[in-house]
Amino acid sequence: MEQNINFKYLNAQLNIGVVDLKNVYLISPTFQKLLREVYKGKLVFRIKGSSKRISYNRIKKNLVRKPFTLIILDPTYNQQGDYKLFIQNYFPLTLC
Repeated sequence: MEQNINFKYLNAQLNIGVVDLKNVYLISPTFQKLLREVYKGKLVFRIKGSSKRISYNRIKKNLVRKPFTLIILDPTYNQQGDYKLFIQNYFPLTLC
């Protein structure tokens, strides 16, 4: 089983992909959906279990319209038992 996520925007410096304002993902070092919150009247995103906040203005500053698709294979259907990420239409960037 696989899940496709169609991103519309990419912030290459922060390695963040944006589908829309409700669906923002951290691509590397681990693929995670970011939680959205309002902090002091401003929209911020954070990783679950972390107190570090990333403001929408910081994400928007280096946002590039670069549509790409991320295909996530379910680990139960994978021989090795780990997540595999396949990126289509994705320009090269360093994923640490």
